[in-house]
Amino acid sequence: MISAETLSFHYGKHHKAYVDNLNKLVAGTELADTPLEKVIAATAGKPDKAGVFNNAAQIWNHTFFWNSLKPNGGGAPHGCGRQGHPRPRSAASITSRKNSPTPQ
Repeated sequence: MISAETLSFHYGKHHKAYVDNLNKLVAGTELADTPLEKVIAATAGKPDKAGVFNNAAQIWNHTFFWNSLKPNGGGAPHGCGRQGHPRPRSAASITSRKNSPTPQ
């Protein structure tokens, strides 16, 4: 079991920091409006793009984690929180669904 405090930290601070950092790193570049998976593919293995790659990959990892916390969760992440993309549900809503009598 993961505590609400842990979920809140990872969603509200950890994941958010990766999103904010990536948005700053790609602002005004050809990657600014590029889907997350394409950012990862375009920057993988490029030392001069390591910061972009790391932040993008961590957003993907965290989003995969959030999507895995719901009934029938998992699969490819979507809505990763980058500018123009909705962020995943809040940690509080994820935690509250745990005790829900019906799948959401």
